Amino acid sequence: MLRAPGSLALAAAAAFAVILIAPGPARGCSCSNSPLSEYADQINTAFSGRQIERIGDTNEGALFVTLVFEVRRVYKGQAGPLIKVRTGRGGGDCGTDFFGQGVIGVAAFGENVENLSVGLCGSHHSVSDLEEIFGPGYPPDEAITLPAAPPEEQDGAPGAAAAPIIAAALLLAGGAAALLRRRRKKTGRLPS
Repeated sequence: MLRAPGSLALAAAAAFAVILIAPGPARGCSCSNSPLSEYADQINTAFSGRQIERIGDTNEGALFVTLVFEVRRVYKGQAGPLIKVRTGRGGGDCGTDFFGQGVIGVAAFGENVENLSVGLCGSHHSVSDLEEIFGPGYPPDEAITLPAAPPEEQDGAPGAAAAPIIAAALLLAGGAAALLRRRRKKTGRLPS
């Protein structure tokens, strides 16, 4: 059976749109038990502190949440009296939370103090572990203030990483719908 070239393009566009929109496979978070000394050079900021806030749980479209810590001591990098770090929402994305743990050692990763992240794997430490690797530490820098809230905290918009995927899916779906309308006008029926 011969198919019209438009039908094949329509089917391909629709399949691609479904792949982009459909939720991905369930992921699990598995951590290796590497000692802190093996990845200490990859840590941007290490500090001890207590989590005082979790921002973003009410935003269903967000890919991550922000944790705010009251910093007691800094062992590597820079931190002010308060610091924000990002983490996954939880579950299979390796997101984490430090609430109820009191003062704990935290290892944060990222390019700079305004773009730090923590996860279930490699971010929770005892204060003595941080002191053993980085030394006695130093007080937080009073001149460092919290960075401005990311857009997803300000207006409830989805995470920035999701925007291109959503835009591509909408564009493909719109193209597929236009192709179907054109096909219906031409033949008076749906393509087979």
